[in-house]
Amino acid sequence: MKHHKLFFTLLLGFLLSILMLTESNAQIFSGNLTLGNQAEVDAFNYTEVTGNLLIQESVAGNITNLNGLSSLTSVGENFRIENNTALTNIDGLFSLTTVGTALIISDNDALTNIDGLSSLTSVNTGIIWGVLAILNNAALTEFCGLYTLFSPPNWLGLYLVAGNAFNAFPQDIINGGACIIIPQGTISGSVTVNSIGLENALVKLLDEIGLPVDDFDDVNTDANGEYSFVDVPVGDYQVMIVVPLGYASDGDQKTTTVIANENSTVDFDLTEIVVVNAARSKGYWKHQFDVYVKGRGHAQESEQDLIDYIDEVDERYNSLSLFNLFDGMTDGEDDFEEWQDVLSVKGNEGMVAKATAQLAALLLNIMSLKIAQYEIVTVDGKTAGDVLIFTSELIEDGDDTNDELAKDLAESVNNQQTIAAGIVPEGNILFKTGTELGEVITYELYNSYPNPFNPATTIKYQTPNVGFVTLKVYDVLGNEVTTLVNERKEEGRYQITFDASALSSGVYIYQMRINDFIDTKKMILMK
Repeated sequence: MKHHKLFFTLLLGFLLSILMLTESNAQIFSGNLTLGNQAEVDAFNYTEVTGNLLIQESVAGNITNLNGLSSLTSVGENFRIENNTALTNIDGLFSLTTVGTALIISDNDALTNIDGLSSLTSVNTGIIWGVLAILNNAALTEFCGLYTLFSPPNWLGLYLVAGNAFNAFPQDIINGGACIIIPQGTISGSVTVNSIGLENALVKLLDEIGLPVDDFDDVNTDANGEYSFVDVPVGDYQVMIVVPLGYASDGDQKTTTVIANENSTVDFDLTEIVVVNAARSKGYWKHQFDVYVKGRGHAQESEQDLIDYIDEVDERYNSLSLFNLFDGMTDGEDDFEEWQDVLSVKGNEGMVAKATAQLAALLLNIMSLKIAQYEIVTVDGKTAGDVLIFTSELIEDGDDTNDELAKDLAESVNNQQTIAAGIVPEGNILFKTGTELGEVITYELYNSYPNPFNPATTIKYQTPNVGFVTLKVYDVLGNEVTTLVNERKEEGRYQITFDASALSSGVYIYQMRINDFIDTKKMILMK
């Protein structure tokens, strides 16, 4: 029995020692506390400070890190990190979740990031709004540590930011403007024709209202017909294919939603709409323009058709390629006369003129869809589009010895003759006009971005009809601050920047009116 009592006595003592050790490693400091040097920081051994906590060096350069605060989870009132010249990061605060009243980080000359705040979810006593102030940190450029705090529904308070190397706002941090750990995903897909990938198809990334997304260039599909947009911030988007000439798509613009760390797939299936090679000779096209320029004979192509073909040359060849052979023939001034003159080349003229005449006829054949750019015209599988690009390069290269080859190649396609293998390299494809976005079918006034903002924000709107648009900004008392738009607008999408540099912080209202449509939204200026 004595042995049993001794055993239980020793066991109880052991458990009490563990409990006491645990308590000694998890203390609460009641009241206010100031840490003025690195030794005091390193000796910090608390999970909670009930009052105010100030970290401010007493001698320049004697606080370099906050690793000693790794156990700190809560500060009851104000938490201030101020006037530290050698503090480069606050990674030691990775356990901090709540600050009761205010978190102030100011005048820390070497501080570059605040990643250590990644666990912070609340700066709020529950009675009044909390205050987060990040001011005058000359080297501060990254605000990633605030992502959790600013993620809904955590943040409810006043946010002050100014005087840093870079000043980021909640909307920036959540949507990707200031933090490298913003939730992002990928949009990828393929462009196929008869289940075969189409190389060099042009794909655009648009925002939810159909405007190009900043920082994302248009992409071309690879050899397998695949494309991708990487590191796309979460949200709603439209993916647009610029449909190649001679094809129809199962949808020019498709909507998708990007989810964090996931891929959104958007595929396009194209159909060839030109099934017969009906290419016509240079003489055919010369005759069409002769009829309208000289007033003789009967034309197979209407005058409007010829105008449309010329417009197609301007939009799909001049604007979307590196060639300027026909720039002066698509400006709407004497176009018919200029095309008629180029096609009327004489036998004694130079080879470059003869090559240009055949190239002009080839362009008209392709733009009128008499022959598809994807029509196979060589023994080794090269297309009419390949010949078009190669012929253009031969004429523009300045080497007269290549002009006869250019003439012969274009003439062969125009006369529906097959070209031998090993002559024509792969070229590129011609597209529909790349600037045409989806049709606007509703009136919309969108939320400004960023919001909150300082000092400027962008307001986007759209109208499906012609009308007189007014877009005005008011303060919360209803006083007009400025008029951003006050003019007649055509159908389309628009955006305008509101610069509030001269205004005070606060809530502002903006209102759009057009025809019978009225919409009002609010934005917050935080300086």
